[in-house]
Amino acid sequence: MEEMLLDDRVRSESELFAPLLDEHFYEFGKSGRCFDRAECLKAGTLGKVSLEIRDFSARQLAEEIVLATYRTVDREAGTVANRSSVWKRTDGQWRMAFHQGTPVPERIWSAEAKSEAAEDSKGEEDF
Repeated sequence: MEEMLLDDRVRSESELFAPLLDEHFYEFGKSGRCFDRAECLKAGTLGKVSLEIRDFSARQLAEEIVLATYRTVDREAGTVANRSSVWKRTDGQWRMAFHQGTPVPERIWSAEAKSEAAEDSKGEEDF
């Protein structure tokens, strides 16, 4: 469901987006701005995105509540963000109740990428 919220078509059509947000939804955006449900549903508020989801994890906090955490990579902008969402099931429907995006400084994610590349190359033989 997180991927649906990153789909430009869903983001631009409130009739597709609205059912995914809890009536009391609130967000601390990666930009530092705060959004409520009404602001997210206004035309043009969210804009287009091209994000890749990595390291997705979901943890059940209660019977009807799940915490999703993951990282997004925006290759066009050259940015990375840590993200977390709280999903709540109401009347059998999962809806996002809270979301936070936290920018990851370039010095951190570039160091992580270098470390991962070094790990991947371990054990490879030179030919």
